[in-house]
Amino acid sequence: MHRRGPRVGRLVAISFSLLVLALGALGAAAQESETGDDAELLRRGFDTYSAQCAGCHQAGGVGIEGTFPPLNGNPALEDTAYLVDTIRNGREGALTVDGVEYDGVMPAFSTLSDEEIDGLVAYIQDGFVVPAAPSDNGTAALPVATGTLPELSGMAMAAAFALAGAAALLVLSPRIVSVIDRLDVPWLDAWLRSAIIVVYFIVATVVVPSLTLQSETVSRLDRPIQDVIGVGLWTGGLAVGLLGLWYTHRERRI
Repeated sequence: MHRRGPRVGRLVAISFSLLVLALGALGAAAQESETGDDAELLRRGFDTYSAQCAGCHQAGGVGIEGTFPPLNGNPALEDTAYLVDTIRNGREGALTVDGVEYDGVMPAFSTLSDEEIDGLVAYIQDGFVVPAAPSDNGTAALPVATGTLPELSGMAMAAAFALAGAAALLVLSPRIVSVIDRLDVPWLDAWLRSAIIVVYFIVATVVVPSLTLQSETVSRLDRPIQDVIGVGLWTGGLAVGLLGLWYTHRERRI
């Protein structure tokens, strides 16, 4: 009965390693599929957008609220014919995007070639993500421009990290949550508990507020509201961490 713990730990570690390898292969296959003509089309669109459009609509198509409408996530631009017509002939008059009204003039880009417009349309409708130029060994590099991975690769990475965390907690939980003798704490227990505390405060007070403020939904809100959300998340994460430290110290677990 006492030997089950190590065996379970080894089984979990082996299973986790195999799953990570499978997910990595799946993510690599998803990335490799975005090569060839499609990749070249998106790179051409990125170049055209950077030269002709980013000055107004900003990098990644986020726009400027009240002045230049956002393109990223704009459902009207899913209509290819409408998008092509707007690029070629420009647009004038009032329109509403995400509840915000815009009333300006977009000039016509009639001098763009068909290839440039095709690339521009593909880049916009693909979510402003463009593959990098092929590397020296002939394989395509990871997508750039907005910093986001392909959806399948992102899911694989998130699943791998989640499984890694679950496996680590399963194997190390006896050392992490057990009651300790503060005058004679094993060095491994002390390091593990210290690492958990540090990682928690980094994630709760830096990573979570930063990712939330950079999300598409929050980034469109007014700056005062963003500040309130950021301060609220930081304060909440800090308060939960301090409360956890107080409780675990009282229970002689740190």
